[in-house]
Amino acid sequence: MRFIIILAALASLVSGCGGSSQNVASDPILTVNPNGVTPLAAIVEMETSDPVSVILTVSDQNETKEISFLTMNTTHKLPVLGLKSNTAYTVKVETVEASGRVSDVTQKSGGLNFVTEPLPDDFPAIDVLVSKPDQMEPGYILLDKFARAANADPDLGLYCMILDPTGDVTWYSTLCERAIRQLPNGNLFYRDSTDTSDFLEIDFLGNIVNVVKHDVLQLHHDVFPTAHGTYLSLSRESRTVSNYPSSDTDPDAPPMVAAVENSPVVEIDASGNLINQWGPVDMVDQLRIGYFSLRDGKVGLDWGHANAVFHNPADDSIIVSLRHQSAVIKFSRATGELIWILGDHSQWGDEYGQYLLTPVGLPFEWQYYQHAPMVTASGTLMLHDNGNFRTIPFDGKFPMVGIQSYSRAVEYEIDEQRMEVHQVWEYGASASPRLYASFIGDADSLPITRNTLINFGGVTFIDGVDVADLNLGSHVVRVIEVNHETPADKVFEVMLHDLAGGRVIAYRSEKLTGLYPNDVTVNLVE
Repeated sequence: MRFIIILAALASLVSGCGGSSQNVASDPILTVNPNGVTPLAAIVEMETSDPVSVILTVSDQNETKEISFLTMNTTHKLPVLGLKSNTAYTVKVETVEASGRVSDVTQKSGGLNFVTEPLPDDFPAIDVLVSKPDQMEPGYILLDKFARAANADPDLGLYCMILDPTGDVTWYSTLCERAIRQLPNGNLFYRDSTDTSDFLEIDFLGNIVNVVKHDVLQLHHDVFPTAHGTYLSLSRESRTVSNYPSSDTDPDAPPMVAAVENSPVVEIDASGNLINQWGPVDMVDQLRIGYFSLRDGKVGLDWGHANAVFHNPADDSIIVSLRHQSAVIKFSRATGELIWILGDHSQWGDEYGQYLLTPVGLPFEWQYYQHAPMVTASGTLMLHDNGNFRTIPFDGKFPMVGIQSYSRAVEYEIDEQRMEVHQVWEYGASASPRLYASFIGDADSLPITRNTLINFGGVTFIDGVDVADLNLGSHVVRVIEVNHETPADKVFEVMLHDLAGGRVIAYRSEKLTGLYPNDVTVNLVE
């Protein structure tokens, strides 16, 4: 035993563990919410005379995390992320020299101490209904900035937020927007909702890392970074269409000449230049309408309401969701040639028959008024099927009302050689409870577990009961992660709602792999 103690003492002398650093040129300073837009984030800053790496040990009353910044520097600006609200923290700062010598530079002070703020009064209520972290996809859940906790003031409750696997808020901000996504470098990327519609990259401290400015007008809904280093988004233009239907209930109503809103897919390069443009009205039947196609859009009747764009690098194709057509289309990025149409076969002109995918196998159900199609790691197509009406005008079926309908995540396998589509998985049609989100939503296949993260982003009915009658406000959000079984089991579920009776909605949800870049490791200290 004495031999072991002597060896331990010698090791401490060699390594300098617990000792004070001779390398620190300025004492570490911790600042919470350094840019005023990320209340649950902090930064530790200091200078060292020689290059060192740094270890931050962040402790609260429940757990301790060791965050190791592996890159050696002399100027250190180290984010402290993954914090929770209204919580007291202590941060120990250690430097690691090239020799391996470790020094606690906060030993004398006992650490850097701070307390985070409570969540804002207008923050949505979050009810954690299911949490099984050991069965979930690793990482965090990001909800974009499209939540509103109070109807009286539209500037209240506009937050994007990140939830940990237990459903606790671990980051939020007013800076980001809807349809936000994480880049490979760990930063967040989105389209600004102002008139400029610039593309912004921010870090979790609220620093604007990059801005792509462009001159393309009226971008909306989505921006998708491609494998070519470019960006896809959706624009608007007005088209004059003759013989456009004037009614979605009377097929014999006289047609009209109408200004129709087209939503061209635009491709913008890293310098902000428009390099490609493709118009859905030029690809598919402009005389086919859905139940919302006679509504006014921004520049004409809202014929198609494109709401998502996706680039598949496997074959350099582009996939677009046309919500008011209850159709998803795929075309070649290189040629602009239409490849297929996924959706109910009713009311398409004869010339489009060659592009319609034929359903095979049972069970099978078409998607209606969908959002957020994506190609999964296995090559299937996943999307959020909102389920409005569950029919097309003039097909002889009575449209479902909200109390009857339901929303779901659905996965299709598409055989482009045979032009066939097979429904391989779904969640929602027979789920408990059965949810109906009449607008917005997301469904993402997750690569490690094959779980699916589903955002029922604007729920108005739960098991056929209006959420207002359940005293939950006008709209609620249900974010659910399920496994890939049939029937699927929930491994996570939260409900966001407004205690004051307003609405809470969220356009999309994303699973984040982590909060730090790859050169930073985070370990839970037992």
